[in-house]
Amino acid sequence: MQDDHTTHSCTLCGKPIGSNNLVRIDDDSDPLQSSYLFDRKECLDMFRRLRAVYGENLRDFLKDEQYVSDPFWNRVLPTKEEVLELHDEEGEKSIFAKQMVEPEKILELALKLVKEAKNEILIMFSTANAFHRQERSGGYNLLKSIRESNKSIKIRILTPHDDRIKQIAKKMNDELKIETRNILDYLQMMITILIIDRKYALTIELKDDAKTSSYDAIGSAVYSTNKSLSISYVSIFESIWKQAELYGEIKTLENQVRVQKNVEKSYLIAVARGLKAPLKPMTALAEIIRSKDLDRGKQDEFVDSIIKNAQEIKDIVDQMVISENQL
Repeated sequence: MQDDHTTHSCTLCGKPIGSNNLVRIDDDSDPLQSSYLFDRKECLDMFRRLRAVYGENLRDFLKDEQYVSDPFWNRVLPTKEEVLELHDEEGEKSIFAKQMVEPEKILELALKLVKEAKNEILIMFSTANAFHRQERSGGYNLLKSIRESNKSIKIRILTPHDDRIKQIAKKMNDELKIETRNILDYLQMMITILIIDRKYALTIELKDDAKTSSYDAIGSAVYSTNKSLSISYVSIFESIWKQAELYGEIKTLENQVRVQKNVEKSYLIAVARGLKAPLKPMTALAEIIRSKDLDRGKQDEFVDSIIKNAQEIKDIVDQMVISENQL
């Protein structure tokens, strides 16, 4: 019999858990179920979602708390309901993925999908020009009307940035609560991806980026209602979004370090000047005392002046210590 005080660790996050707080996986068909122990239901749910995607490779993801704490994993992995849909989909013989070659029909479908979205719209533009082409054709007003009719819908856009896009992105965030992120050069692709409600995916090939009209710029497209494929595109989108977020955080830290270095440099220059000011008269007075015969009163006067300047130096050093502690 096991000791009631035996300490276990959570299969997913690795946190230690006592026997009285164990959460076990409820799956009689799994021969390893007795080894799956969790410290909370959230870990169990996330474990199931990871296992549905990675199967036997799941072992590479265990004992890491980020899968519960980082919102990235909650977005990129299929939900419990989607896992069931994926299982049902595996039994179906036909997987719907349609290739399209007529630009008019491709753009009509994209417009229809966006208008009919209920929960989430994810758009990843291939180039800055692709973004601008949609902006000129009324994309901003379209998203504005969608936001006005559906306050809760989540809309996020990935696109390479230029100065104009930065301005539009700020306006969309301020007025429409639409988030945008800059796609780094090495992550750019020659396709635009539209994902609606994690169910429908439309990928559009870029044919000629120099064209001003989307009709002339795009090539063929693939439209899919396959859940597995749509979730795969969601994973791509979320991974690039995460990269963009991390890059933004790194740039912010770099700017903070740069500002801090400038502050420290200015502070050191001010300190050097502050120390130099009292040192000059101190040195001069000391030389006078050493080189001349002075009466006692005059010596006391010079010594008092030296002590006064020495105290000024001490005050500056004390202030340096206080400032360093604050930093």
